[in-house]
Amino acid sequence: DDTPDALARWTAEGRRVAIFSSGSREAQQLIYKYSDKGDLTGYLSAYFDPTSAMAPKQEASAYVQIALSLGIQPSEGHFCTDILGEAKAAREAGWKATL
Repeated sequence: DDTPDALARWTAEGRRVAIFSSGSREAQQLIYKYSDKGDLTGYLSAYFDPTSAMAPKQEASAYVQIALSLGIQPSEGHFCTDILGEAKAAREAGWKATL
């Protein structure tokens, strides 16, 4: 229930929000466009999957590639997840990570 408000707050603060999911980028876009909270795609600036990140979600190289794609240093990125291995990989790549 708090997702739309969080996305609105983050984007209002000037943060870019991107999604990294095991599902395809096309599937992600459909999920966020037709969510039960309405169309959330306006809050999202990029979508990544293991193919576009060129590595699985539990490998640090994926987060290095995402940072390059976003034009940021890894230390500027903040990755939120519910998977410990993903958080470890993001931190190994230099991202802040929240589990």
